[in-house]
Amino acid sequence: AETTTVIKSGLHLQYEIGQSYSGSGTTVLDLSGNNRNGTVVANTPYSASLGGGSVAVNGTNYLTTRPGVINNADTLSRFYWIYPRAETQILSTVCDATCGYTESELELFQSRLYARVWNLTPVSTQETLTLNTWHYVGYIYDPVAGTTSIYINGRLSASGANSGTRAAPGEQYEHMGKTTPTRMQSGEPGNYSLGSVHYYKRALTDAEIFSNYAATAPRFIGTAFPGLSTSGSATITTTQGLASSHSLFTATEGTGGKAITLSSATAGVTLDTSTANSAILNISNTVAATNSTTQRVISTSVVATDSVSATTTYPLTLRINPPISITASTPVTLNMTAGRIAYDTFTATFGTGNKTFTGVSSAFPSAFTVSNPSTNVGLLTVAASLPAGTYTETITATDSVGAITNYVLAVVVNAAPTIAGSPSNTLSTTIGRATSLRVNVVGGTGNRAISWNSTTPGITIDTTTVNTQNYLTLIIASSVLANTYSFSITATDSVSVQATGSFSVVVNKSPRIAESGIVSSGLELNFDAGNPASYSGTGTTWNSTVGGKSVTLTGTSGTPTYSSNAGGLIEFNPVSVGTQKQYAVGSIANTTLTSYSVEVWARFSAIPTGEINSLVSDKYQSKINYSLFYGAIAGGTDANCRTTVGIRISHFDGTWRCSKAITGIAINTWYHIVGTYDSAAGFRVYLNGVLQTSASVTETVGNAQSDSSNREIYIGKRHDG
Repeated sequence: AETTTVIKSGLHLQYEIGQSYSGSGTTVLDLSGNNRNGTVVANTPYSASLGGGSVAVNGTNYLTTRPGVINNADTLSRFYWIYPRAETQILSTVCDATCGYTESELELFQSRLYARVWNLTPVSTQETLTLNTWHYVGYIYDPVAGTTSIYINGRLSASGANSGTRAAPGEQYEHMGKTTPTRMQSGEPGNYSLGSVHYYKRALTDAEIFSNYAATAPRFIGTAFPGLSTSGSATITTTQGLASSHSLFTATEGTGGKAITLSSATAGVTLDTSTANSAILNISNTVAATNSTTQRVISTSVVATDSVSATTTYPLTLRINPPISITASTPVTLNMTAGRIAYDTFTATFGTGNKTFTGVSSAFPSAFTVSNPSTNVGLLTVAASLPAGTYTETITATDSVGAITNYVLAVVVNAAPTIAGSPSNTLSTTIGRATSLRVNVVGGTGNRAISWNSTTPGITIDTTTVNTQNYLTLIIASSVLANTYSFSITATDSVSVQATGSFSVVVNKSPRIAESGIVSSGLELNFDAGNPASYSGTGTTWNSTVGGKSVTLTGTSGTPTYSSNAGGLIEFNPVSVGTQKQYAVGSIANTTLTSYSVEVWARFSAIPTGEINSLVSDKYQSKINYSLFYGAIAGGTDANCRTTVGIRISHFDGTWRCSKAITGIAINTWYHIVGTYDSAAGFRVYLNGVLQTSASVTETVGNAQSDSSNREIYIGKRHDG
């Protein structure tokens, strides 16, 4: 018998009949050195001439191998030289030590090979075996890849995905040619001669499988191989659109010169055989993948034929991947704002192997940086210093075989946003006159969001035109009191760049023709906290500037306090407005009022609660001349007194009589409030100099009742509170 050398890496057991077994005894020696000897059963016939040594199996006579413990996670490569005599038969049966579990794992059915591993779904070939001819057959089970692949004569014939549940029996036996009822297709016993068994606990490569085939084939085929060798791999993977050349094949041994050809023609795939006994495989850039997302697999062979027509066939698989595809997190156009750094992420798919990214910019190259933070991912960083303008960045992805795809990105750098009033950031008007200011908002990226910090009632902004016409409108209502108001308006673009403008609104007092001053005709009392002649800023006496009267600042929970704010003011009940515990009271001249006007400047730190919260009230003993108050009289028989909570003027003519209420009073806002009454006009209420017709009542009511003595005025407290 001829000594045969196969690849040793991962070799689990090796039987070469004629070397492992010479026809006597029952032991078949394991040539791998692992001492996994086999056994021939029932005087299995031996032939020294067929294949240089072989045994004939027929179901009764068979050969048993003992590969030992095989686990579910083990990768297996099993190959055999067989000489089939029937087109349908069981080639190999696997069972445990007692064959309590048994199944076929390699069968021939109608000359097609079927293979599986421990109850998984079978894989079968379309290729058929010729009877009464030696064939090198086998299969690879790869649990990591999840596939079972069948090889015939050194080349891949079929491959399929594993499905089902594998349950390896632990200690394992293989019976070559023995039948079993647990089968894939055939229940027929083996009917073939066995020449070799090559068993690996790893997945052999296509090149290694062919190498074992070429090394052992001369013994079984009976003719010398030309000896085709490869300096590369039996599988070439490349990318559509890339032309490539592969100096892989050299023909040695055999007789005379060797002609090297391809077994089948594929457009764009050629051999350059200008150098004797060698070939360069050329793949044109026109060789395409199946489609833009699916790899194309081309199966062919390189065939070397010597001068006496002996041949060697080297199986070759070409895998043509689709071109590299690039997607961007911000596709086509990257919009950014000057002064703010920007990023775009690119992901490459398809092509071959890992992809790396580079970039070329149309201008200011130092402002553009392309990095590769992770596999198949590129990151474009655009510096904040890039001036406003439009640029082009060409992103290139290159795969492991040198194929490239370009992605052209437009980079639009917008000027930083600005916000400015037209013609200025100051708006002036006169009390009672509404006005507006156009505020231009230009620049920035995307839509601009507007925020501002004014809380003054009557000062608003209209932002509906910001992102369509690049301006907003600052609106001042006629109700805004005379004062100067300062605030800021901020525009924030879609990449969070901000622009802030400072604005002032000046509401002037109404123009006067005569010298400014309060009306003196009929003026009975005038208490002015801003006039030192009325209040010095200390003490409890608050003098009227007319009439020679005064009130005393008092209370059950402290006394009212003075502040120089707003030119001088006195605060009543600033903490709790539900109970009026701080007030001013004083005796004034006795008189019966048939008409009156009560005027105050007031600012509420909180909206009062309760029934009657008097700003000013006037009484004779228990009779009320008038009360200017915030609230509603729950028990009032006059509907005007109780319908709505707000500011109203009232008096008592035997029953409560009231104006209607002024509503919508805001806190921390100064109001000029006037309540008047006369028998002809009824009740009238003015707010900030404007008659509030909705609060006035013109119906006829009786005059306020009065006693003959002890008239008092209360400020900050109801007469009986």
